[in-house]
Amino acid sequence: MQRLNSVDILRAVAIVLMIYTHFVIYTVSSEEYPSVFYFSDYIIGSIPAPIFTFILGVSLFALLRKMNFQGISEEQISKAVLFRGIAIFVV
Repeated sequence: MQRLNSVDILRAVAIVLMIYTHFVIYTVSSEEYPSVFYFSDYIIGSIPAPIFTFILGVSLFALLRKMNFQGISEEQISKAVLFRGIAIFVV
């Protein structure tokens, strides 16, 4: 199955924003909280988690669609999705 470039680009944007958010949190001291960096982190910091959740949904849909086209039974699909979810949680 071909990779979706838009999903990969969105994932890269989410990673960069998450790195920026954590960078600001751990480098700006509490005395500097009213600074531009902290304010930008406050606005930007709420974006990466919903992006990752959206990407999860798109990836799960693509996986289910691929497995359905391959003729895999619903029971096997359920087991594969459950295993994938547990593997992601463990990692």
